[in-house]
Amino acid sequence: MLHKFKFFSAVSICLLIIFSCGNSGEKSGKYKISLSGTDKLRYTGYYKTISPNGAIRSNTVEGVLPAEYFLEDCKSLVCSFQKEAERGELRMIITDENGNELRNEFTAMSYGSVQLTTDF
Repeated sequence: MLHKFKFFSAVSICLLIIFSCGNSGEKSGKYKISLSGTDKLRYTGYYKTISPNGAIRSNTVEGVLPAEYFLEDCKSLVCSFQKEAERGELRMIITDENGNELRNEFTAMSYGSVQLTTDF
């Protein structure tokens, strides 16, 4: 599992660099990552953002469901969250500052994960 996480991290960094090239004058926004599913399910993960000026912010997280992460000055997002248990469900929903759902991912797999790479 650790090798898979390292692979996704390397791919994520490459994608962040690609997303940060050009379009530096674009408008950025505020977004929210919501994690839900089986109550009190443990998870680990990370999220990385790129601002319109190319600044990369990286955050490693762990916790129990439900959880929320708020993003500001965000043009691009790469994130991955993994269940720390065989059983249970994990859902990730990305919403904009108006509460509009932009993307969602779901897993019920044993130690499953949800990933997302997007340019807003």
